[in-house]
Amino acid sequence: MAEESGPSEAVIARARSERFGALPPRIHPGDQVELVETRRLDARPATALSLEQERALHTAA
Repeated sequence: MAEESGPSEAVIARARSERFGALPPRIHPGDQVELVETRRLDARPATALSLEQERALHTAA
């Protein structure tokens, strides 16, 4: 005897769709365009501080 433990996947998917709506279209990596270079020339991540401010921050005691 087959026993059902809950609602079917179709019912769950329909309820999820009604609650959250449809997903936006998938964005593929080739569709993205870099507009701002965020890496420094020495390949370190860019910060909001200038080099002078960053040096002062590290040397402050």
